[in-house]
Amino acid sequence: MQGVAPWRLKLQAVLVIAVGVIGAVAAGALTYFNFRNADLQSAYRAATACALPSDALAGEGCRYTADATVTGSSMSNYLTVSVTFDQLSGRTFTTAFGKGLEPPPELVATGSLVRAELWDGHVTRLAGVATSDDPDLLPGNFLPAAGIGAIVGALVIFWGVQFARKAWP
Repeated sequence: MQGVAPWRLKLQAVLVIAVGVIGAVAAGALTYFNFRNADLQSAYRAATACALPSDALAGEGCRYTADATVTGSSMSNYLTVSVTFDQLSGRTFTTAFGKGLEPPPELVATGSLVRAELWDGHVTRLAGVATSDDPDLLPGNFLPAAGIGAIVGALVIFWGVQFARKAWP
């Protein structure tokens, strides 16, 4: 690269390597979330019925299903609902629903009695509808994107190292 100021070559090298590192880190994050989400889904699907409602709070690997009382709900960008269980007095649980995935409004009106499922301290189903805390709704299969990110990141780092070798002879 004749005629290019040495400081520009050095800056180019650093920036290209930084972009490659960002790609590699993103690939690592995608891999982590792929396995984390798969583990949560596996634990949720393997969970048995809880003997005590308090077991579902402690993450005992079980699900507690009972009637819950809706203590409030609001709709801004998405529906948020708060519920209490008679067997867990003093505890209020708040959950949300994805846009277009809400139960009918009459089922989540304040004072309504609805069937709810509690797992790992979160309401995962309410009025027969999966909430945003339901592990089955977590995205998965990030490995192809992670693989592409890792390959592209490695190639960009390699390219940046070539710039660096020219910039710092």
